[in-house]
Amino acid sequence: YFRLRRLDPDAALCASRDGVSDPDGLSELSEWYVGLKSLGLFSATLYASSLSTLHQPRDEPRLAALVGPDGVIHGRPDTAPDGMTFGPLDYVTIPNPSGSPLETFSIFASFEASPGRVGLVFGSPVPHQGPGLYVGGSPQQGLFPSELFMDYSPDGSTSPLDYGLPGRRTFHNGHATGRPQTALVNFSPADLLIRSDLDIPFERTLPHAAAWNGNPQWMIGNIDGGVLSIGGKIHFVALFARPITEQEHLRLRSLLASTLGRRVRYPEVNLIVEGDSYSADGFPSETCWTTRLLQEPNWKGRFTMRNVATGGEFILQMVDEFDSEVRPYASVGQRDYLCLWGGSNDLASTPGIALLDNLKTYWAKARSSGLRVVAFTLLSRRGLSPEREARRQALNDQIRAASNLYDYLIDVAAIPELQDPENMTYRMNDGVHLRTAGMQLVADAVNAAIPAP
Repeated sequence: YFRLRRLDPDAALCASRDGVSDPDGLSELSEWYVGLKSLGLFSATLYASSLSTLHQPRDEPRLAALVGPDGVIHGRPDTAPDGMTFGPLDYVTIPNPSGSPLETFSIFASFEASPGRVGLVFGSPVPHQGPGLYVGGSPQQGLFPSELFMDYSPDGSTSPLDYGLPGRRTFHNGHATGRPQTALVNFSPADLLIRSDLDIPFERTLPHAAAWNGNPQWMIGNIDGGVLSIGGKIHFVALFARPITEQEHLRLRSLLASTLGRRVRYPEVNLIVEGDSYSADGFPSETCWTTRLLQEPNWKGRFTMRNVATGGEFILQMVDEFDSEVRPYASVGQRDYLCLWGGSNDLASTPGIALLDNLKTYWAKARSSGLRVVAFTLLSRRGLSPEREARRQALNDQIRAASNLYDYLIDVAAIPELQDPENMTYRMNDGVHLRTAGMQLVADAVNAAIPAP
């Protein structure tokens, strides 16, 4: 049967060893191995395991690994074709897959975490050395119980979860949504990065000590037999011996969704955001509309996002950057959207007709790449001369009239609270950019304009 299916040799060996005979499971195993090798990641894989019943031996307290050492299942986690659901006392132990100091590495995991729970997805338990990928807030710090963070031992002897040391952890909001997602941690002594499906990336480029892992035992599902349990479902975990690039991450995520994770209901919507400082999330004191959209009822947990907006950019710059920044990511989801909110910087130097033509050029490029285009009108701002204000209003009328060239319009210029650039409830002190309250109105408008993304 293996010969008729022409399975990848490593997939055939794995299937024979673990008694995998389901035709779909065999096909998924083979496609995953082939895809991993084509990405050039197979040789860098220290550990990988699919927690689906289709890829695991039946009626055994053993978690079979696709790469690396097998693990032992403790407790009675619920098993299903899309993964294992862990209760408070359920976990898996595996021998340390690294076998040597980890100076650079990546942890890639697919999971859905119950809101309000704190736990380890994959890594080393307390009180030994890290690294580890955790879901949930820190009880010690009293932060929100909906975060994703990575911890590690910076010196090879101090335990992780010692929150008094700087640079030991990174945090995101909004992760424990109960919806399936993937997360990637990249670590090197010079850089620490977390990417996830349901939130913005976090990156810290301060120097870090090498992340030595001296613990002979790693765990999946919780820390120290239930002290901190994930309280959710885990689909897949992997450890790589080097950082994973953004392009590799996207391809790895797509590979998982089309093979071993075929039964997991990942977000179907891919959102790309292009624009200027209104979308660039560059003001630490305020929360951008893109981040607020993560909590909107029609969008929460349903989309992945790539934000390439850059403060100060003109539309022509965005057109020039389309092929490198947007097109490679235009077919990641089952439904792909492109939000383009730009043109404010152009008002001072670009004639209205040329500015509209540049917008039309961008919309056409996006549509030809399979993206559903979300257009925006332009807000008034402090310092516009009467001539430029008239140009802005005329351009907005032209954008509204060009509705056949895009798919949705977010008419921010028609939101009453955003009309006056001197209204400091919604505007920052510069009379240009938006405070969080104003950004929330923009997110509300996107949520209303696209109620079923």
